[in-house]
Amino acid sequence: METNDSLAQQVVLITGAAHRIGARIAHTLHSAGANLVLHYRSSKQAAEAIAQQLNAQRAKSVVLVQGELQDTRRVPQIINEAAAA
Repeated sequence: METNDSLAQQVVLITGAAHRIGARIAHTLHSAGANLVLHYRSSKQAAEAIAQQLNAQRAKSVVLVQGELQDTRRVPQIINEAAAA
């Protein structure tokens, strides 16, 4: 896959990134040069596999955050983890 780096130096938080559309978005934005914060709720193994694959292409370009977005008490922590990454 060709990299065009149009999103170089940008960080994107993708919720539900472990499967289907979220995973495809992760691959697409990563190939455009973005660094990613991938959110998952319970699909830890799938999220870790995507992060490992993308980090192999560009080291330290993907981090993971876990949380239930319907638990509004958890959302600020997810945002803080994403910002810290």
